[in-house]
Parts: sequence; structure tokens; C-alpha cells
Amino acid sequence: MRISPLIVLVSLSWVAPSLQAGDTRTVEIESCQFSITIPKDWAVEQTDWDFGTSADCSVGLRPPGWVDAAARSEMDVSKYAIYVGTRKGDPRVNCEDFVCREGTAWYVEGRAGARWPAQESHTSHWTKIRGVSEVGAYRKGGGYLSSAQAFVALLFKDGRVLEVIADREFQDEATFDSIVDSVCFNRSQNK
Repeated sequence: MRISPLIVLVSLSWVAPSLQAGDTRTVEIESCQFSITIPKDWAVEQTDWDFGTSADCSVGLRPPGWVDAAARSEMDVSKYAIYVGTRKGDPRVNCEDFVCREGTAWYVEGRAGARWPAQESHTSHWTKIRGVSEVGAYRKGGGYLSSAQAFVALLFKDGRVLEVIADREFQDEATFDSIVDSVCFNRSQNK
């Protein structure tokens, strides 16, 4: 099955049908020391985007047609639908970038200090903090239009952190969660 995006040109909103196992591929990102399962027709490229957090390594993910749709949009849209970056750290110790904890409650900090609740879950591979962040929506060439929400996730284990941030125009929550839940840190880094 090929992922067919639904594109709204005024505000690019990217939605795809749910993924089936045969529609995906697992990619080993050796330089970033993790593997991830994505829709098989998506592009994966190394980036130098550091999330404002000094990421050690980052990649960008995008479905086919993303670049062309972004070019046609009147909105300023990122080159990638989803960014994934790794670094060292432990978000339980202090507020890590956009994911913070107050007592036992996690939250995602967005623009202008807006706080959105986040949920914690665990697997044998990592602890996950998942939420949304309030971000700005801008027209190409400048001009603030409104606030928007973007999916975010932070995975951590043994001093390693992996941040996953979607462009605000990528609104396929099921695919975002499927990608996030597929992440596996390389074993050599979990010792």
C-alpha cells in the first residue's frame, strides 16, 4: 500500500492511512546509534539540526511529496515531516529542553511558556514521554499567522535521550506514534 497524503494548500495538513507491517521498513541509523521503522516509501536523511539542544546526531524523515507540497504551501513548512535527534542526558534530573517534570507530572513546554500535559510509558527499550507542543505558524517570507500544535516525544535510557519532533503541519498522529514506538537504541549504547 502506498501512503497517499491529503494536502490542503492553505495550511498543509499531512494525513496518511494507518500502516500495515508490509508497508514499513526498519532503518539502522548507525551514525546516530538507533534503528527506526518507517513507512517504506519515506526518505531518511542525516541533518545538522540540533533541536536547540546540542544533539549529537539527527535525521529527518519525510513522506513522498512532502517537499513539493511544502513548496506550494503559503506556510513556512520544515524540510522534514519529523526530526529525530540523539544526545546524552537524563530528563528526570532537570528540565530537558521542551520536556519537563514537576513532581511526578510530565509536561511539554511550548512557545510563550505554554504547558501541555505529557504521558509517561515504559518498554524494555526505553522510557517514553509523549505530548504536544504549542508552536508558531508563519507565512513564507515572515508574518505570524497563529499558534499550532506539534507532536513531540522524548525517549530515554541509560543516559541517552532521543527527541522526536513533528512539523506542525504533519498531523498523522498514528504514524507519528508508530514511528516513535519502533525506536530501538543500539545495544552497544545501552551498556
